[in-house]
Amino acid sequence: MTFAMDEEFEMIMELIQCNVPFAFTRWGDGEYFLVSGNSIAPGAQAETVDKWIWREDRIGVLGNTMIESLQNPVGMYFYGLPCPFTWNSALPRYLSLGRNISTSRMSYSMIWMGENYPKLYKFFQSIQTGTTTMKQKVVLLINQSGSDRLEELSKWASHVVFVPDNCAEIFEIPSTRCAWISYAQSIARLHTDTLFMISAGPLSEVLIYYMYQARPFSNQYVDFGSSLDDVGKGENTRGYSPNSKATTRACPFVFGRNVTSQTNFDERYCLLTEPIEANIS
Repeated sequence: MTFAMDEEFEMIMELIQCNVPFAFTRWGDGEYFLVSGNSIAPGAQAETVDKWIWREDRIGVLGNTMIESLQNPVGMYFYGLPCPFTWNSALPRYLSLGRNISTSRMSYSMIWMGENYPKLYKFFQSIQTGTTTMKQKVVLLINQSGSDRLEELSKWASHVVFVPDNCAEIFEIPSTRCAWISYAQSIARLHTDTLFMISAGPLSEVLIYYMYQARPFSNQYVDFGSSLDDVGKGENTRGYSPNSKATTRACPFVFGRNVTSQTNFDERYCLLTEPIEANIS
C-alpha cells in the first residue's frame, strides 16, 4: 500500500539511510510524451530548461525502452507516478502500460516537491558537508550542463558521470545507445554499497532499468530529477527549489486502489479529483 506523500518520502529516505538496495524511478510529463509517441512542442520546458527535444510523432527507441521497464517490474523497484490532477491523461497511460506493477511498488513522481523538498535539500547538504550518517558511497549521474562543476562535485561524490542532455535523439543512434547501456551496466557492476543519485531527464528511467538489472542487490538507484539541479547545476530550475515558493498541492490517495482497469480508473478518478480540483482551481 502506498502512503500519503509525506509518509512515502520518509519511507524512501529510510531505505536510503539503511542502505537497502532498491530502485526509484519517476514518471512525469516528458516521459509521458515519449511513451505515447507525442512530439515535444518548441519552447516547452523540456527544451528551454532541460535541453532535450523530441520532434517526431512516434514512439522512439528511448520511449520503447521506457515502456519495457514499465512492463517488467521486478524486486524492490519503485515507480513514481503522477497525481491525477497533473498531466491528466498520463496516469491512465502509465497504469495501462504498467498493469503488472504491484501497488506496493507505486509511488509519487512529485515525492521530492512541496513540503518534502526542504527535508531533501537538508539531506543533500549533509552529504556535501560530510555530516551524513549514511555509510554508502555516492555516484552522481547528471546532465552535462553541470560539467563546469566537476571539481566541486568531486569533493563529495566518489564518481561523477555527465550524461548528454539530448537523451531522446541520441538514443536513436545505435552505437551511442549501446555505449550508454553498456556503461550503465558496467558502472553498476563495479560498485557495491553505493547510492547512485541520478538526474538525467527521461534517460534516468532507462539508465536505472539497466543498472538495476546489472546489480539489483547491492546498490541504490534513485531518480532525484530536477530536485538535484541546485546541487548538480548550481541553479534552481523548478518552483520547489529552496528560494522559491513551495508547491503545496496534496496528492490524492489513489495508489493501492483498484484503478488498474480503464472502467475502475474512470470511476475512481472522477470521485477523487472533482473535489480536489474544486479546491485548488
